[in-house]
Amino acid sequence: MINIDEIIKNKNLKPIAEAFNPSKEVMVSVFCLTYNQEKYIKEALDSFLNQLVDFNVEIVVHDDASTDNTQNILKEYSKKYPNVVKVFFEKDNQYSKVGDTIEIERIHIKNTKGKYIASCEGDDYWTDPYKLVLQVNALENNSNCYFSTHRVTINNLLEPDKIDILPNFKRKTGIIHQKEFVDMVNNDYPFQTSCYFMKKEFYEKFLLDRPLYSQIIPTSDEAVMYYFGNLGDVYFIDRVMSCWRKFTENSWNVTNLINADSNAQNERRRKFAKGIIEYYRYSGERFPSCTERANRLMIDTYLSEGNLKGLFENKSMRKTLKRQGRIRYYKLRIKMILKHC
Repeated sequence: MINIDEIIKNKNLKPIAEAFNPSKEVMVSVFCLTYNQEKYIKEALDSFLNQLVDFNVEIVVHDDASTDNTQNILKEYSKKYPNVVKVFFEKDNQYSKVGDTIEIERIHIKNTKGKYIASCEGDDYWTDPYKLVLQVNALENNSNCYFSTHRVTINNLLEPDKIDILPNFKRKTGIIHQKEFVDMVNNDYPFQTSCYFMKKEFYEKFLLDRPLYSQIIPTSDEAVMYYFGNLGDVYFIDRVMSCWRKFTENSWNVTNLINADSNAQNERRRKFAKGIIEYYRYSGERFPSCTERANRLMIDTYLSEGNLKGLFENKSMRKTLKRQGRIRYYKLRIKMILKHC
């Protein structure tokens, strides 16, 4: 286990721009995707630059053809911090073409020089100046870990007075073993992108030779978690070190959850279930919780469509439904029988 108190006592730690030494290699590449986030991008960039480190860090920003003031802000920062902030401007919006942030990162991974990749989108930000130094130490000292996470504050813009922490369960700093990590992913959404920290060598392999499951699952962040869960253990730091702004304009949650009709949501669930089953095969069927999650997604789909007959014809889904609660199971079964008798 890393000694957090000892690490942050290091008197050689300096802000990123001040610590940067052109004669040394880059240890961490911060990768930031942004599009029309003029209200948020400054806070994100400042939170990166305020990291206290004793190694080289570069900030690589992909601007997906913003039409507001985001590009001007990025130009100011790249001009002020030329050694550290590198911005790549798209002429056309790539996300609208590929519909997948993984494909965008695949384009830009070649522009990163770090041994590690730290992820944070332009409407989120980091809250702890020791985040990078702690995560570097975590992976440098645990060779069986390829991925590191931590706690994240959720700033839900639809409920501004409500502040939640992700994950919301108790867990001490230390290693999460593979099966437990994948079970966490299948049980809920445990870790958000602003906390992702990974070994570039393996992330690049994932991007350049994408497994089939990651091309089916409609959310790139969960595809990434599944990949690293299959690869090895994960190092968790029991410390809130970033903030997720949930339901910002143009965000995935607004487009795919709030603004999507029931047909679109059911199609998304079907794709998710199909992708998870494909991941189960990809992993050598090592994580049985995958089938349970796929069943839950399909149960919700069948219930949304009112297809009780299709639900009860599937033996595996019947078992999952019964595990969710026998009273509910028998109520639905009686409803199905009455409907079709």
